[in-house]
Formats: sequence, structure tokens, C-alpha cells
Amino acid sequence: MSLEFVRIVMTGIVFLSHMEFLSNYSYGEIYTRYLHNATIGVDYFFVLSGFGLMAAYRVQKDKGDYCIGGGIRYGLRKIRSVYTPYMISMIVMIPYVFYVSMADNILGSTVLKTVMKFLLCGTMMQSLSGMLKFAHAFNGAGWFVSTIFIIYCVAPKMLAFSNKLCMNKRKAVKSTIVVIIIAASIRYTLFLVQQKFPLDDISYSFPLARISYVLLGMCIYQLYRWSSRDQKKLYYTAQEIFIVALTIIWFLFRNSVEGNLCRFIMYLLDLVIAGNLVISFAKECGKLSGAVSNSVIAKYGKDMMYVYLYHYPI
Repeated sequence: MSLEFVRIVMTGIVFLSHMEFLSNYSYGEIYTRYLHNATIGVDYFFVLSGFGLMAAYRVQKDKGDYCIGGGIRYGLRKIRSVYTPYMISMIVMIPYVFYVSMADNILGSTVLKTVMKFLLCGTMMQSLSGMLKFAHAFNGAGWFVSTIFIIYCVAPKMLAFSNKLCMNKRKAVKSTIVVIIIAASIRYTLFLVQQKFPLDDISYSFPLARISYVLLGMCIYQLYRWSSRDQKKLYYTAQEIFIVALTIIWFLFRNSVEGNLCRFIMYLLDLVIAGNLVISFAKECGKLSGAVSNSVIAKYGKDMMYVYLYHYPI
């Protein structure tokens, strides 16, 4: 339940980061420098998704099939409850997208482009384009649904692979570290590619850039299973306070160090923080996680996907 509370907080961070009109006010520089940063929230969502998939896999609830068709069915099953709200969010945005497109195109061309983009987004495959104009078309938050759906389609193989990778605590620790390094390396490589090709979103929304984040969540669940819980409550509370403090500091100052810190290091820090948040609060052994897990607000954590979908059009 505490993980759901953190999900609510992260949704709020993403929501705040998309309120870009705040940059036009007198305090705009403060907003841009310290509050305009959705990274930690988005990373948390991907890692938490992998954590949840592995949790279901381990209790034999939903393993999925390993074939291509089986993977697609698995992805559709996982995304089914979100698809109708997702389509409604796009339909609501049609007039706005049409209006913006008309500024540079004639009527016939605008209608054709709008229809083509809508059909592409309807398949939830738009993030494969690696381009902002497709991945973020109609609903800027829709890229997440697209990316997570594509990753879900290969999740059955990922789950089986992760399960073999983390046969014991020692292997789980090593695998988690290796996956963090690989995930940061892939993001950094795609960022370099983005600088030289017209793929202006390949390092952010492209499924290849995020699949390792979900795999990390799977490994973290395995690590969580093997972790000992015989430490004193004071130890876990200190651990939770430390990771929360680190998260807040990184959220506030990430934009400030972006130009002075290698992006590879930044991606590493993003992953380490998101991963530690998940595993620390999943244990619910400290006072912080214990307090938020009993919160009435935490019960609505699973509904945050709908808030995430509709906040952007609003």
C-alpha cells in the first residue's frame, strides 16, 4: 500500500512538471529550474511496473505465453482497463490537434494527417516512431501507454529471464547492479543517437530506452524477496528517510546540474533513486512506509493512471 502512496506523489510530480504555463509568471525561473522535472516520477512508474509484473508472476497469477501472439495477448490483457479512457482522452483532444495543425497546412492535408496520427495512436504503437510528433500526438501522456504496452508484449520472456537471473540473493544483487548500468548505457547511447538524427524522442519514449527499467523492477522484486527483514525498525526508518531526502534533493536540483554532469551519470542516479524508493517502501518495515500505507489516500493509488492520462489534456 505504501508503494501506491508513492505512486500518487509521483503522479503529482509529473502533473506539476507539465504545468509549463507557470514559467511565464514572475516566479517562472524558480519553476523551470527546480520544479519542472518529471523524470523521477516517470522512472518510478516503469520500475514499479516491472516490480508488479514479477509479483504477479511469482504467485502464479499471470505468467503469460512466450510466443509472439501470446505476448501480445498478455500486453492487451494488462492494458485493457486503460484503453477506453486512453481513447477518450485522444478524442477530446482532436479539435485542439486539428486547430494547431491547421496553422501550417491546408484543410485536406490537415484532416489526412490528423486521421493518420489518430489511427497510429489507436494501435498504441506510436512510441516506436521515436519522434515527438507521433509519440506525443493528441495526448502528451499517451506515449507512456504506448511504451508500456509494447514492453508488456515481451514481458513474459522478460519475467522468465529475470526469474532465472535472480536464483538467490547474491545473484539478485549482481543482476540489479548490472541492469542499472545497462539501462543507463542504453539511455545514454540513444541520447547520442538523438543528437544526430531526426528522432527527437528516441531517448525518452522509445520502448528500447525503457525496457531495462521494467526489467530492473523485476530484479528488484527478486531482491525484495531475498532481503532479510530482521533488522530493527529504526534501521528501516533511517533507510526510508534517507532515500526520501535524496529523492527530494535530486528532484529539486537535477535541472541545475544537467549541464555540468554527464548524462550517463544522471541516468544512473535516476535509476538508483527510483529502485531504492520501490524496494524501501515495498518492505513497509519503517515508520514512514507504515504511516503512508495506512493512509486513506493510498487506496486510490491504482487510479492514478487515469489522472495521469487526463491531466495532460486538462
